[in-house]
Amino acid sequence: MPLDSDTPFRITRQQAMARAMKRPNYDVQSVNRALDILEAFGPEHLEWGVSALSRQLGLHKATTYRLLQTLKARGLVEQDPATGNYRLGLRLYELGMRVIAPAELVYVARDPLRELALTVGESASMAVLNGRDAVTISKADAARFGGVVHTLGRSQRAHSTANGKVLLAHLPPKLFDALMQGVELERFTDRTITDVDLLRAHLAQVRRQGYALDNQETEVGLCCAGAPIRDHAGWVVAAVGISGPATRLDWTRDTDKVEAVVQTAQEISRRLGYLPELDATTTS
Repeated sequence: MPLDSDTPFRITRQQAMARAMKRPNYDVQSVNRALDILEAFGPEHLEWGVSALSRQLGLHKATTYRLLQTLKARGLVEQDPATGNYRLGLRLYELGMRVIAPAELVYVARDPLRELALTVGESASMAVLNGRDAVTISKADAARFGGVVHTLGRSQRAHSTANGKVLLAHLPPKLFDALMQGVELERFTDRTITDVDLLRAHLAQVRRQGYALDNQETEVGLCCAGAPIRDHAGWVVAAVGISGPATRLDWTRDTDKVEAVVQTAQEISRRLGYLPELDATTTS
């Protein structure tokens, strides 16, 4: 059935009245209508034309068009230039990444982080993406002398850190391009990747191998490894990693420690409800 067919989708008067009765007195009609539009998209309707969507929601076509244009201006929907149909925009992905509260992530990852730090003898941390920064939201510091001491809430440029590169690697391509548009990547050491095209190629390798390494790219003498944490739907919502001095961490030798990081990420993902056998996001 065409997305913009003449088949009537109009909600019933009883449904409209029931919906209105449930809304509080401070209801803003235009906001509710905009939300109704967003909720109309789903697996069975990835795209909508203006006419079909207006019939589905029981709105005037002109009202639907104005609301769609407002949502489009904010990045919440996109319009196909060839068909004129609308689909959900990447801005919703950015907002969706905030749904899993850091408090829940911290609780779920607490024991696996501690176990990782004990297993490898180095400090472990978990980070989420905030713009171009990786922000540390949980940690387990190593007990041994000379270990890295992480600071909760610390932001570091994602393009140079192991956890940050993991998070960048799993962004939708359009969102990554938008994030990097007109940006000059900072250099922290002579090993920092500062060319966007080189970074893009490097992140493709990160996706293929399932982990990222920071070989003194953020700080001379510091080495890190990170792996992706996925939610129940398969989306990468955080990264877990280890950090330690280059005198102790050699990635050509310490492959077992990288594997420990990957296994910890998989365990945290499992606790978030992730089932690899049902995941279609890892094929991209």
